[in-house]
Amino acid sequence: MTDSDQPFEDVNALIHKLTTAQNESSRRDNSRQPHSLLLLIQPLDLDFQPVGDPFRALSRDISLTGVGFLNLESVKYEFVRVSLLDFNASLVARVRHCSSIGKDHPLYLVGLEFIDGQL
Repeated sequence: MTDSDQPFEDVNALIHKLTTAQNESSRRDNSRQPHSLLLLIQPLDLDFQPVGDPFRALSRDISLTGVGFLNLESVKYEFVRVSLLDFNASLVARVRHCSSIGKDHPLYLVGLEFIDGQL
């Protein structure tokens, strides 16, 4: 059985495992590590209740405090539940930024800050 076949008991341990190769000389408090993880993003209202349809995304990078991903549409929610599908783990996150990076075709870089984790 591989790590991806077993749910993690502690989401923080999972994130720590994914970011162990961090560069300590980075100017950021928590260095981002490039990782392509399959994500399921569920928009949440201010009471953390699901609103709208969930969508799939592929992560661009991850750190101990958040994850970034690319999306074809702008994300207009303040909170989301982000599920790391390969690890049966999910976390509530705040959308910190959603920046347009496409010139000819719309593409958005979305940054999430983890605020709560659970299985």
